[in-house]
Amino acid sequence: MTRLFVGLEIGRQPPSGGIARFTQHLIKGVADIGPADDHSSVLIGLGLWDDMDLRSPTPGVLAIGCGRNKVLFLGRFVRHVLRRPSDLLIGHVLLIPLALLTKVLSRRTKTFLFAYGIEVWDRPSRLRAYLTRHFADYVVAISDFTATRMAEAYGIRRERFFVLPCAVDVTDDERPVRKASDHPTVVTVSRLDFDSDQKGIPCLIRAMPNVLQAAPLAELVVIGDGEATPSLRALARDLRVEQHVRFLGRVGEAELRRIYETADVFALPSVSEGFGIVYLEAWAHRLPVVAARAGAIPELISHGETGLLVDQDSAQVAHAVLTLICDSELSSRLGSAGFRTVCRRYSQDAFNRRVRILFEGADAKCAAS
Repeated sequence: MTRLFVGLEIGRQPPSGGIARFTQHLIKGVADIGPADDHSSVLIGLGLWDDMDLRSPTPGVLAIGCGRNKVLFLGRFVRHVLRRPSDLLIGHVLLIPLALLTKVLSRRTKTFLFAYGIEVWDRPSRLRAYLTRHFADYVVAISDFTATRMAEAYGIRRERFFVLPCAVDVTDDERPVRKASDHPTVVTVSRLDFDSDQKGIPCLIRAMPNVLQAAPLAELVVIGDGEATPSLRALARDLRVEQHVRFLGRVGEAELRRIYETADVFALPSVSEGFGIVYLEAWAHRLPVVAARAGAIPELISHGETGLLVDQDSAQVAHAVLTLICDSELSSRLGSAGFRTVCRRYSQDAFNRRVRILFEGADAKCAAS
């Protein structure tokens, strides 16, 4: 049984962005269904934006990069579809035309479209909505929120969706209990692109003057880069908090892990999250989180139990951050509860179980039809 995966980006290390990280876990989950040495259960990835010489991302997986060459990408895709794979996994909505091509070349192949966030529900073209309605057998969304918004935008019955939440890698390393610090660090991780307002980065920076009134040595560490970086730096200067806001750009996995382990609070008051994998990553390091009460976040975070939820308002963000900075017992309790939630619901093992349920359900439905 061969499953063919197509995505815009596979195999890149470290993965850039939530979709790439989800893809990494998806590939592991699909490979886990069958024995790694059985080529009948191999997953083939065709990465449109990847290098030509990709290394296999996980045992039992053949990864094929196409080096930004769309003609090569299409040719390799057609060649593999003609081998009649049991399933086609479409890793991005921009690739939905491949579902139509697959139905022409291999009618029995089941098609699965994976849907993440605003890119699937924000003003989809009529063609994209039509192709999704008629040629995607299943739509796999990372949250109920994404599924509901996409169902409305595309005119698709909600019953056609399967929810497959994101996952993160979790270790058993104990995070030392942090005392209230004179030099508290608030960390945020995000793209700094045109949507930085929705991501809440300007709101975080505007919260810093209030934070500094009560914690004058506090620091905001911003991880990520993008075209909005200059304007965000200018905002910090205008508010006279530039000495307390550090822009580190993109960092490697080891450096990011070190920052998480030494930080006191993770904060990202984003209102555009289709899921919010960065909160899981913070929880994996037992960090307490501050998030916006918007999008899919309330599915993920329980206010007062695993984090603090606020409106995207600088005064509310500052109050929540200061609450966690000043109350080490609450901070530790929320961070530990978040860690337990990740271990129970969002580990790779939990993800693999959901992937198995997804394909077993699709196979059963196909057999019954």
